[in-house]
Amino acid sequence: MSEREEFMAAIKRMWLNLGRSENTWDAVHDWDLYFNLCGRKAEGATAAFADALECE
Repeated sequence: MSEREEFMAAIKRMWLNLGRSENTWDAVHDWDLYFNLCGRKAEGATAAFADALECE
């Protein structure tokens, strides 16, 4: 699995763990932007997710 795939899978898991709809996990935030901002590393998913939630 690529870094981007791992990043997106982690984001989706966190999104669903909050009880949010599976249909909206990739429609609310620009996860590609967050992936790029995290240095294109999967381990940045937790920080990216926290930043995205702060923007809501």
